[in-house]
Amino acid sequence: MWTNYLKIALRRLVKNRFYTLTNLFGLSIGFAAVLIIFLFVQKEQSFDNFHHDKERVFRLIKSTNGEKGDVRSVRIPAAITPLILNDFPQVEGVARYTPGGSAPIADSLTSTGVATRLSILRIDTDFFKVFTFDLKLGQYPDFEVNPKSTVLTESQANVIFGSAENALEKEVKIYKERFLVVGVLKDIPLNSSIRFDIVTSFVDANSRFPGILTKWPGNSATTALKFTDGLTQVQKEEVLGAIGSEHAQRVPNGAPTTYQIQAVDQMHFDLQLADGIPNKIDPSYLTIFSLVALIILISSVTNYCSLTLSQSVERVKEIGIRRTVGAQRVQLMLIYFVESIILTSIAFVLGLILAEIFVPQLELLLGRELGIQLFSTPQVLLIAYLFSIAVAMCSVLYPALIVSRKQLTEARGSSRSMSIFNKSFFIDLVNGFQVAVFLFLIAATVFVNRQFEFIQNDNLGFEKDQVVIVNVNTQESIFKKDALKNEFANSPYVSSLSFAIGYPSKTGSPKFSEDLEMTYTEYQIESGYMNALGLELVDGRLLEDLEAHKKYTLINETAAIKLG
Repeated sequence: MWTNYLKIALRRLVKNRFYTLTNLFGLSIGFAAVLIIFLFVQKEQSFDNFHHDKERVFRLIKSTNGEKGDVRSVRIPAAITPLILNDFPQVEGVARYTPGGSAPIADSLTSTGVATRLSILRIDTDFFKVFTFDLKLGQYPDFEVNPKSTVLTESQANVIFGSAENALEKEVKIYKERFLVVGVLKDIPLNSSIRFDIVTSFVDANSRFPGILTKWPGNSATTALKFTDGLTQVQKEEVLGAIGSEHAQRVPNGAPTTYQIQAVDQMHFDLQLADGIPNKIDPSYLTIFSLVALIILISSVTNYCSLTLSQSVERVKEIGIRRTVGAQRVQLMLIYFVESIILTSIAFVLGLILAEIFVPQLELLLGRELGIQLFSTPQVLLIAYLFSIAVAMCSVLYPALIVSRKQLTEARGSSRSMSIFNKSFFIDLVNGFQVAVFLFLIAATVFVNRQFEFIQNDNLGFEKDQVVIVNVNTQESIFKKDALKNEFANSPYVSSLSFAIGYPSKTGSPKFSEDLEMTYTEYQIESGYMNALGLELVDGRLLEDLEAHKKYTLINETAAIKLG
């Protein structure tokens, strides 16, 4: 029986090629778009949810009051950590961490013969007690016992030593220091806000630069707290108040400062911080993306439903004959359902292929890794397939019900059968919805295009085209920065250049001047900086690389107005 249904469905799909191809085209593109958006939203919402006891882990945020409101930052004085550990039993663990730069490993030092770079994270011993990064082999480092111990991620251990097993008890040279590998971590999850390849310790840094962890405000680092189980919000606020009071006593001339906490699974969504992690996202965007996916899905389904309805007009005679020879209504409806299942299944497979093709292109366009891996979660794909089948079945339910009621006598006058469908409120509703969706997508495309045009063409006050920022952030390159600058200056393709600490599109850590009652950001530059970025001098004169000019500064127009 089912073989017969399958033959009827395939024969009809092959015979009506235009109808079949149109449906496959619409459904496959709809499924691909919805899958990409769904997996992207799911991945973004899963950020930092893998940490054990995440409901007890919070990031400490410093809020500094300025003339433009509070400036929130994760750059917390490193000296706060021992204070918290000694004075607050409500806190089970404290972890400081800060990026330590990027260390090159030459090709001659790797097992694969391919050069690599290690992203360094400077941490405390308790870091792995607060955050969950699973071990593959070995143990977590105890920096109090051995400040030169470290752990590597599995992928970097494979590149440098050939395998995780070979990496244990081996040394890694970072700049001029050697670190002993005591453990290998499983690769950092793609949905982690904290990313690194290797760790070094604050204890080791303090031994080389005494006092950097004890001075106020001194060195700063991101600080995370793990509260004891069952602590109330009021008790947490008491801890934060005490930390704020200590800060006020240690930095009496600083700007008014308070402390807040942020749940670890919300780090990825905080766009109001002056610093923090890259590739954050506004959670409202995820809602918008979800609505767009829903609109695309409904549009694809209504298009399929509309085409099925129009095809049903031509099938009235066929259905009438089948009723005359004894076909039951359920059997007639099954013809529609089997045909829908076959068409939807093929469209779903095509959608997967399109998604696999388009994701790398989309990542290239956006300039960021989306973390979408279609075939890494088969259960999600199975649920998506079953959902698409269910939606397709619902979309053919109405035409199947209508047509399966027809008798042969009702099919004699084609004009009457046509009028049944043309005047149907349901068909008018479907067509009206399609037009509305079409107009909405056109309007949304125009709006987004205008936004992109504004971002790309708006005057930022400095030149961005043909300007390249080269980060000089390793010890070797800093010591040889003048030679590096001369190499660039000798190139016929370089018209101007300048060293600088900071640049206009970089979010810096703001400072507060109590005398001026003004929050500001400072950039230390060379004389060629203004020319390299095409900055316009409104009044006065430029800085020069002279000893006397160390006492001079340039300010922007906003600061000039603020200062009168």
